[in-house]
Amino acid sequence: MLTVAVLFPSVAAPARRVSIIYGAAILAFLGGIQWGLSLRNAAPHISLRRLAISMVPPLWAVMALSVPLDLATALLILGLCSLLAYEWLERADRAYPDWYLPLRLRLTVVLTASLALTLLL
Repeated sequence: MLTVAVLFPSVAAPARRVSIIYGAAILAFLGGIQWGLSLRNAAPHISLRRLAISMVPPLWAVMALSVPLDLATALLILGLCSLLAYEWLERADRAYPDWYLPLRLRLTVVLTASLALTLLL
């Protein structure tokens, strides 16, 4: 999106909005992963906590879509990083496959950097 916006300045604002919407969709999707994991966890306290956590990302994403773009960008970056931190802290319960957290870390870095770059548009 950033390349398109730089090459065609007239589409910078719509490209930025699309980036924000995409970031919000990813954040909501990540909440869905937590919801799915809560369904298969046998420990009730972990399952209930993970179920509660799973509802935060989609609500956070909707909130981010309802504020000005600069604030939305910051909220999405905060949401993505906070959920990653939660997942990292919960890794001891072995709910995630071995490949998940390293991949999640790399993708979060790319997405948050991309969102941060939209602030330059």
